[in-house]
Amino acid sequence: MPILTDGFRKEHEFPDLYVPIELEINLTKNHKMFDFCPNREDYLNWIPFEFRFQIGDNESYIYPKEFGATFSLEELKRWIKNLEELFVKIAKREQLSGEDYYKDRGTVEFYALETYFILEFSDETGGIIGTTVWIEMGLIPIPGEEGGLRRGFRFTIDLKDLKKFTSELKKQLDTIVGEWNI
Repeated sequence: MPILTDGFRKEHEFPDLYVPIELEINLTKNHKMFDFCPNREDYLNWIPFEFRFQIGDNESYIYPKEFGATFSLEELKRWIKNLEELFVKIAKREQLSGEDYYKDRGTVEFYALETYFILEFSDETGGIIGTTVWIEMGLIPIPGEEGGLRRGFRFTIDLKDLKKFTSELKKQLDTIVGEWNI
């Protein structure tokens, strides 16, 4: 399952102050919101997902499968393509030195069409990816909770973990809709 964690901080900064952060997104097929026809345009095909963003033991933001949150196939394909292009850009930059190494760092932003959340992945240095998560509080299915605002979080992850996350997300999509081309 596609999960991102901030393991970099645990190993390199202040381990005693470490608060684990975990972001998980799973595409689901067996749900009433699954609406896919291979003959339709990608923006008309809808893939349900579940989302969990956990901070420590006591704070979590969840779109459970039962909530019925969906991505369009078009936005999923674009997101995966943009992440893969970022990986290529990082690999090319890693071959540079001096000032050139710090130029032209890439960023991938993903705005879920239904504005459930926003994710941003920024190429930092040395295989570190700056990660920003914005949660749309008005859409979290918790009766009586706050709404009308976004709550944001910033943390770092390893590039290898983002690559694994992307690969697993792509595998889930392949399993759900069959082989596809970006």
